[in-house]
Amino acid sequence: MPAAVFLTLALTGAAALARENAVFPSSAMPAVRDYTFMWWAHGWRDPRRVLALQSGHWGMAVDVPGAKLTHLGVIAKPVTADEAAVQDNAAVFSLPQAALSLRVRAGGAWYTCTGGAAAARIIESGRFVQRADIEELVFADSSGRKLDAAGRLEIIAWPDRVSFMLEVSPRHTYARAALAIEITAGGQTFGTAESEKPWNDLSRRSAALTLAASDGQGWVRVAPAAPPGRVEGTELRTAKPVAVAYDAARQWHRVELPDAAWFNGEAGDRLDRVALRLRNPSDRPQTFRLLFADDDRVPHITGISPMIRDAAGNPTGVPVQISKNWHRKPGEPSLYQGPWLHAFTQLRVPAGETVECELTIAHGWWGMVPAVSHAQLCLIGWGVNQLWDQAAIGSWGESICYDPDVNLNRGMIDDVRPLMVWAMGPRPEAKWSWTQNVGGGDFGDYHIGNGGRRFFTRMRTHYRQYGPCLTDVTYAGISPDGAISMRATASSPRCDDITRGYYHVRYDFHRAIQAKRLELFRLGADRYNDPDASQIAWGQGQRMIGEAAAAHRQGYQQTFPLAGAGSWMSLHGAGGFKPPQGGAWANRGMIVRQWQAGVGGKSVAPHGAIIGTSQGKHASAALVCATNDFRAGDYIEFVVEMVILPVRAADYYGPNENLRTSLKTIGDSWQAVARQAAGNTLQVNVLAGTLERAYPPQVKVAADQTAAVEITGGVGYVPVTFSGLKSYRDHSLWMSVDGKESLVDQSRHGADFWQTDYDPQTQTWRQTYNVPLDSPGDVARKALITLKTNPKYESRNPKQETKGETRKKQ
Repeated sequence: MPAAVFLTLALTGAAALARENAVFPSSAMPAVRDYTFMWWAHGWRDPRRVLALQSGHWGMAVDVPGAKLTHLGVIAKPVTADEAAVQDNAAVFSLPQAALSLRVRAGGAWYTCTGGAAAARIIESGRFVQRADIEELVFADSSGRKLDAAGRLEIIAWPDRVSFMLEVSPRHTYARAALAIEITAGGQTFGTAESEKPWNDLSRRSAALTLAASDGQGWVRVAPAAPPGRVEGTELRTAKPVAVAYDAARQWHRVELPDAAWFNGEAGDRLDRVALRLRNPSDRPQTFRLLFADDDRVPHITGISPMIRDAAGNPTGVPVQISKNWHRKPGEPSLYQGPWLHAFTQLRVPAGETVECELTIAHGWWGMVPAVSHAQLCLIGWGVNQLWDQAAIGSWGESICYDPDVNLNRGMIDDVRPLMVWAMGPRPEAKWSWTQNVGGGDFGDYHIGNGGRRFFTRMRTHYRQYGPCLTDVTYAGISPDGAISMRATASSPRCDDITRGYYHVRYDFHRAIQAKRLELFRLGADRYNDPDASQIAWGQGQRMIGEAAAAHRQGYQQTFPLAGAGSWMSLHGAGGFKPPQGGAWANRGMIVRQWQAGVGGKSVAPHGAIIGTSQGKHASAALVCATNDFRAGDYIEFVVEMVILPVRAADYYGPNENLRTSLKTIGDSWQAVARQAAGNTLQVNVLAGTLERAYPPQVKVAADQTAAVEITGGVGYVPVTFSGLKSYRDHSLWMSVDGKESLVDQSRHGADFWQTDYDPQTQTWRQTYNVPLDSPGDVARKALITLKTNPKYESRNPKQETKGETRKKQ
C-alpha cells in the first residue's frame, strides 16, 4: 500500500499573509477538453446494452453483456463539453474497432472471459470521472470448462485516460495463478500480466491497465509508478493533518476527509476546510487527480457542496464533481454501497512549482442562505444501480430527483419535496429533516403509433454547475426513432422560501411525424404522481383564466390555450388530504417563463392539458403544443419554472416573512402559484454590460469589468449571474433601492455567499449572487444591482463558528 502523506501547516504571521495574498494560478484551471460523459448508446432498455464513454481526448464503447470493447480511439478534432453533450453516437462508433481480453490462469490452464452481467453498475458519474463496473464475469477454458470464481471489471475514466481493473475472487485454492488484461485498438496492443503466485487464501486478486490518450501519438500505456507529485493537506479548523494516499490503479490521490469533527447540529450551518499543497518536483507539468473521500458516516450528505477556493478563501471556479451514496440494504452487503461522499477534481501544476488552495465543503448553508447542489446519487445498495441525480436546497433531504433514462419507469423527475416545512416522521413539528414527497414530473412523454411511450435514448448528462448558488445540469438525448432530439437544462437556486426548478428545454424535429402524444413538460408524471390535488387552475400573471376539479380518471381530461410567457398551471387543494407519515403537504405549480415554437413554418402557441395518470389516477398538469403534426426543421423551445409551495403558513418554519404572510390568506389556492408567476416576472434593464439571459438574469460585464442592471419585481432570492470576468476575485456586489446603496454581504464565515464558475473556452469566469428582491406587501419595486471591481474583498460580517441551529435573520 502506498504510504500516507501528512502535513501540518502553520497559518500565522508571514505564512498566513502570503496565503491571503496568493492568487490561484490560471494554469491550474481546467482546459476545454477536461470533461467526460458516460451513457447508454442505444438507451437503457435496448438489450444490446452498449455503454459509451467520451471525453475531450478519447472515446470508447463497451458491449456490457459480452464484457467486450467494440470501439476505442483518440478524438482528433476536439469539441467543447456543450457540443459533446448533444453529439450523435457516431462520435464514438466512428472510432477504431477494439478488442478486450480478460484472462485468468489457474491450475495450469488459461480461462478467458466470455461475458458478464446484463448491465453495468454506475458507481460515479460527473464532470471529471466516470466509474462503472461489470459484475458476474464468466471465465472458460478452451474446452468450455468454467472457472469457479467471482469476477468483476471496473472502468475508471478521466478526461485524458482510462483504466481497466480486473478483480477475481476464487472459490478454490491454487498453487499458481495469474490475471491478464490485453487491449487492442487502432493497430496498437497493450497488455499486462501478473506473474504467477500462490492463490491459497481465497482472497481477491486484481490487475490493472491504464491507457492515456496522447495527442498525435494515439494511446500510451501508463505504467504503475510513483504519483505525479506530492499532495499534502491539513484540516484548518483543528490544524490536524489529513491522510493522502496515491492509488496507481485508479490514477488518483485519495484525500481522506475528517469524520467526527464535521457534524455541527441538525441545521448543518458550517464550512469544512482543508488546506491543500500540491508539489510538482518534476521538469514537466503534471495533472493531479484528486478524490476527496469520506466512506463513513457523512453528516448532511444530501446537500453537500464542495468547492476549490484560493488561500484567501475566494471561490476559484474549479469544478468539483459530487458523487455520493447513502443506500444500504440490511443483510445484503454490496461493494460500493453507502454511505460515502466522493468528490473529484483535477488540477495542473507547472514544472517545479507548488500550488496552494483549499477544499471547502458547505453543508446546509452558504453564508446566510441555504446552499443548493445538484449531484449524482449512486443507487448501489438500493437497486437498479443506474444513473440518478439529486438536487438539494439546504441539506435536510432531497429537493428534486432526476432519472435521465427513466430507469425506474416513472418519470425524469421523481421525488420532489418542499423546503423548510415540518418533517415527515413521528416527531411533531420537527425541523431540518426529510419532508413529504410530492413528486413526479417529466420531459418528452412521446407516443407514436401503438406500443406506448418511446423513451428517449442516448441520454447524456452534462454537469455544468454543481452549486452552491445556482445549479446547471443538462440532459440531452434523442427519441428511439430518431425523429426528435431533446435538451433539458435543470437549474435550482439558493433560497430560503420554496423549492424551485428552472427548466430550459428545446425539442428539434428531424423528420415529419404525427405524434399520438407529446407532453413537453409534465407536473406529475404518468407513472409517478403520488400527491393528490382537488383542483387544477390555469391563468396568466395574477389572473386565473380557468379552474377544474381534478377528476380521478386516466387520460386527457381537458386542453386549453395558454397565453405564453407568464402563464401558469396550479395543482392545489391538497389541504384536505392527510399526508402519510406525518409532516406537511405541499401544492405544485408550473410557470411558463419563455416560449418560442416554429411548427410548419408558423409560430405556435403553447397549450395546457389536464391528464389523469396511471398511478392512482391523480390528475397532472402538462405543457403541450397546439398540434402534434411536425415536420423536419420544426422546433419548440421554452423555459418553465416548477414551484413547490407549502399549503399552510403554520407548516413553514423558514425566515421568509413575505412567503409566510401570503400563505396565511392564499396558501391552499391557485393564488400562491399566481404570486410566484407575477412576482418573478422580472423587468430587466441593463445599464452597463450585455444581457445574455433574461430568466434567471445573466449579464456579461462591460469592458471595464463592471456591470449594472435594474431589476423591477422579484420574489425571494433571485439568482443574478455576471459573465466575462477576467479574474475570479476582487469583485463586490452593491444594491440600491429607493436611492440607498449598500454592499450585498451575506457572509457567515467570510467570502462564502457567491458562486464562481470557470469557462475554459473563453478563459473567463462567471459569478452568481442570490439577490433578495422581496418588497413590502409584494409591491414590485426597482433595484439597481451593480458589480464593482475592488482591490480586495473584505467581509462586513465577522467570521465565526455557528453553534447548533443558532442563526441570524437578514
